[in-house]
Amino acid sequence: MSPLDREALRRRIAETGKADVGPRENRVGIARRGEDSFAVLNGGTGWDMTEALTRDGEWEMEPRTSDRDEEFLARARFPLDEAFDQADRLLGDGA
Repeated sequence: MSPLDREALRRRIAETGKADVGPRENRVGIARRGEDSFAVLNGGTGWDMTEALTRDGEWEMEPRTSDRDEEFLARARFPLDEAFDQADRLLGDGA
């Protein structure tokens, strides 16, 4: 698996706040959730309900914005470069 084209993804995220990577059957999304806070999402960014990757490598259902507490944010948010690393790892593992 070749590494993500991070510069192209940075441009897309700067324009739209999100980007999907990987083939349809194991797509991963990266979505801006704050200043330097990004979620890595199972299945891409086009879903109302989705799972977010946590720092321990598990998928957890992402609550509605108003229901996201500090503990969830600490578990399921990454700086952009770390979100790219996680997406690379997931796509390399076949998610």
